[in-house]
Amino acid sequence: MRRRLVEVWPAVNEQQIASWITKRLGVEVPRDWHGEPVWSRYLSDADLRDVLDAITIAFLVSRDRKFLIEVATIFREENVGYRVDEQGVVHFAVDVEFERAVQSTIRGLDDPRYGNVIASFKRIQPELNKDPPDGKQAIRASFDAVEALFKLMFSRAHRLGGGEAQTHLAPLVTDRSEEGAERRAALKWVSSFKEWIEACHFYRHEQGQPEPHQPHIDLAIALISGGITYLRWLATFDRPRGDQE
Repeated sequence: MRRRLVEVWPAVNEQQIASWITKRLGVEVPRDWHGEPVWSRYLSDADLRDVLDAITIAFLVSRDRKFLIEVATIFREENVGYRVDEQGVVHFAVDVEFERAVQSTIRGLDDPRYGNVIASFKRIQPELNKDPPDGKQAIRASFDAVEALFKLMFSRAHRLGGGEAQTHLAPLVTDRSEEGAERRAALKWVSSFKEWIEACHFYRHEQGQPEPHQPHIDLAIALISGGITYLRWLATFDRPRGDQE
């Protein structure tokens, strides 16, 4: 990947790109005897996070759309687990369905009422973008988003735990579902939601307790994906006017 990035690196405003990298990332770009940036050395030797951030800086300075297309192609063909957006920002890429679910959730909660929910939800991707990905903080952000929506729906709930889900959500689900198979399935889904809550609690730091270890990234993605599913499901029960009891 790094060698291929050298081949497509913008050939315009190179001094400005190097200057921005130093100012914003705090790392020096190697130079030759004439003071020109040596991108082959920088891109091969720099930490991965500094290489990925340099891609963003290179695009912001050059505005070279062809460069972005080339970077996207390299990421895809090298299967490195990253994607670059239209602003040149590099993101950790899980898979197409995960990305679609994230964007669909953001669109579905595009309302001032859900401002705090979205603020927490949007913390997930930056944590996954870190090198290495911070799955623990991403799980916490996912949980915080779900908890924010839950407390918005149920004003008497001051936290999100399994007991709160049973006390506040289960009666609402019972009331909103048809008696029979639908209700039984819906209440099983509440039980599944409670299990997800308890799983996330393992990664919530409690005062006086040791910080939990990072989860395997596959487990982190599974828990985050579950959070996305429950967030969208809860939103279907939300009544914009008035609180649920």
